[in-house]
Amino acid sequence: EDERIQNDELKIYVRCIDKCNRFVNVDEYVVTFPLDKSPDTTAPLILRTEPNDPGYLPYGVNSSVVKVITNEPAMCKYDFNAGILYGMMVGGNGTFGSSENGEEFYSSVPVINMKEPENQIYIKCSDNYGNNNTEDFPLKFIKSPAPLNISSYMPALNTLRKTEINTENPFTLSLTTIGGAFEGVSNCSWTLKRGIVAMGGDNFVDQGQASHAYSFNQQLLSGDYNVDYSCFDAAGNIAKAKTNFTIEKDEKAPLITRVYLESSQLKFITNENAQCYFNTTSDSNCNFDSGTEMESGF
Repeated sequence: EDERIQNDELKIYVRCIDKCNRFVNVDEYVVTFPLDKSPDTTAPLILRTEPNDPGYLPYGVNSSVVKVITNEPAMCKYDFNAGILYGMMVGGNGTFGSSENGEEFYSSVPVINMKEPENQIYIKCSDNYGNNNTEDFPLKFIKSPAPLNISSYMPALNTLRKTEINTENPFTLSLTTIGGAFEGVSNCSWTLKRGIVAMGGDNFVDQGQASHAYSFNQQLLSGDYNVDYSCFDAAGNIAKAKTNFTIEKDEKAPLITRVYLESSQLKFITNENAQCYFNTTSDSNCNFDSGTEMESGF
């Protein structure tokens, strides 16, 4: 018998110390809880379930685990038919526990054999004193009609990017999802890799939609890059895709490969498209600002 309980009362004695560990209460502060020894005849109260009603199942999945939250320790069961007595229900008796603050309790109930597009279950619980719920707590599960898929994405495979990445001309990652439990509505993220080394990644800003886009103006070195896309919806459906692109920067000046005179005009041929300028002085520092633009044929 607990020695703290006397005359149907539970007494707790409290002393405190300050934060500097210098002063302690000399006398205890007494907290008294009156105890009711009459038997518990009240059935547990089901506060809510996780998932909420309705719950959703990933495509191709026929089972789930329901966390039943109650106001006292309880074991919970379910049945596919309404009005079944607790002791005759077909499924349940999973694990149980309590919240960190001890104010709520839960029973985790495995639910199996959900074969229909929509599956209605009915939950009842029983406390430690054998008090059973008489009223059903209904919960519906809806199966995803299709898998979640990434139907399109950018950049396309083997994209070659030659233009500079900047604020006016950013590089855009985008994708569109279809299917799943909510007609493609999902949350998505991207990861940028160079080889197998991840260089960065982030969630798409427009979460909870079927179309997602992310633009960045960060400069990238020349080379090959990979992008991994990952999406999931609220039912737990997952979709992934991969793409790649190449950054190719022209860091070499054009070469003059031929000079010739034609119809009293001096002409130049270069090894790539180029805009040329000339200067009639002997200044070796001829530049675009001081030179005269020549007509180009590209």
